Amino acid sequence: MTRDTVWDRVAEGLTAHGVDTVFGLPGDDMTILGALERSGIRVVLARDQRHATYQAIGYGRISGRPSVCFVGKGPALTHAATGLLEARSQRHPLVLISSGVPLDRLGTGAFQELDPIEALGALTVGTIRVDEDTVAGGLAEAFRLSRGRGRGPVILEVPEGLPPSSAARVRPPQRRRTSPDVPLPDVVRDARRPLVVVGGGCSDTGLGDDIVALVDRLGAAVTVTASGRGVIDETHPAFLGVSGLYAPDGAAAILRSVDVIVALGSRLEETATFGWDTGLAPGCRIVQVLDDESEFTPAWATERIVADVADVVRAWRTALPTVPADSSWSAAVAAAHVALRAGDDPAPVTAHGAIPRVKDVLREVDAAVPTARVSIHENGLQDIWSYVFPHWIVRRDAACLVPSEQTPLGFGMAAVRGVALGDPRPVVVIGGDGAFSSIGPDLAALAEIDSAVLVVVLTNGGFGWLEANRRRAGAPFSFVGSRTVVRGLCAAYALDYEGCDDAAELAEAVRRAWGRAATGRAVVLDVAVSLDDVAPGFEELAGDFPLPRPPATAGEGR
Repeated sequence: MTRDTVWDRVAEGLTAHGVDTVFGLPGDDMTILGALERSGIRVVLARDQRHATYQAIGYGRISGRPSVCFVGKGPALTHAATGLLEARSQRHPLVLISSGVPLDRLGTGAFQELDPIEALGALTVGTIRVDEDTVAGGLAEAFRLSRGRGRGPVILEVPEGLPPSSAARVRPPQRRRTSPDVPLPDVVRDARRPLVVVGGGCSDTGLGDDIVALVDRLGAAVTVTASGRGVIDETHPAFLGVSGLYAPDGAAAILRSVDVIVALGSRLEETATFGWDTGLAPGCRIVQVLDDESEFTPAWATERIVADVADVVRAWRTALPTVPADSSWSAAVAAAHVALRAGDDPAPVTAHGAIPRVKDVLREVDAAVPTARVSIHENGLQDIWSYVFPHWIVRRDAACLVPSEQTPLGFGMAAVRGVALGDPRPVVVIGGDGAFSSIGPDLAALAEIDSAVLVVVLTNGGFGWLEANRRRAGAPFSFVGSRTVVRGLCAAYALDYEGCDDAAELAEAVRRAWGRAATGRAVVLDVAVSLDDVAPGFEELAGDFPLPRPPATAGEGR
């Protein structure tokens, strides 16, 4: 391929910014592939632009390396839009490099012309179009914007036909900076029944031990949002599960008693605050800590702290005494944690002919796979079980990748490829057959994985969440069908397959599947489950959420 092109300048810039792997699907111009090959950067080709962004996000979130992907122009860029939405919602620094029409053809209706600012600006924290004099500087600016305040995805458009250049000339957009002054507020210092909520903004900060120290010094309860899983050890005695939509029933009494909530790195989106309107005590104060003023949630925050979460956590833990003044609250929280752990049904269903229960699937997988693992989650009706404590516990030596509140179907199934490339630990993916089927031709990428990956597919016949809502509404049609689709897809894409539709055979099926995966390959464990096997609180749905229930009385569940 032609050497010394504009793409060689791009590849040189990527190397300078520590990029070792890029994901993508090129347009008709293959020049970028030759440039990346010459630079020594690993290229991972996807079959769909959306999945390329998921893989890049998964790689970056778990490895800590830069997330970069490349696509063509026009419809290639709009195909990647869902990935931009997910990165924006996760506040993940993704650099998406796209091609574009030649500069002298802008505004002429050129083939596949699309203005990324006009079409996708709302899904990014920056869009940059370079010319021959701004390639190097534009790339540097893309990384700066993506990692700055209000982190997120940036589009860098490289128009076709640019000559090579290493000059740098950019005009950075103006963004409001935050104050480094983070004194401990009196409302936090004086809290008697505090709760710390750990959000996704803490997920790549390395703050786990510091947050635990802050929790211990406050004597607080602690929950995580779905995207905040993996930051702290969920066996900690103050841990009470995932916040809001996925909160376990046994945490309700504690939530009603909280006087101050400290929300770290969370926008307090609806999934994180579901049930708070009736579950919080009157007068409960909510202190929200974010590094971007535009991300605050007016509906909840009573006090806003605009600062870097890491600065806040480390300053506040230092300002607090080593031991909380009142230990009665932390004792009550610890008792609630123990009760939640003890309340898990320990007896699996093993009767011949019975359909496996989801909680038993999770229990067997947890027992088979080492705890030092990465778990990746979808967000379907059956795999919700993996969000509800204590049915799937993320321990200190583990990591977790969860879709944001946007919950794009197939995110976890596609992201596994990036995660497996970015982390040597075993990987467990938990999702449904709808999510598995949705990534289509990128299923072929699973067969190319050469590390230990167990893909757990909970098969109910299709789109369980939609079907549950359809049945409640009494509407015709159906969103579920054959349970043999996963088996057929695995045969079509030469994937290692293990099936189970009998509870009596579940334990052995899990052991066989993991035994093969442990040799360094991806294995699909396809388990038949019942559409009615749903996590507590999700028995009746009202669209995207369970039907609201009246506040429980003292001593009862949520």
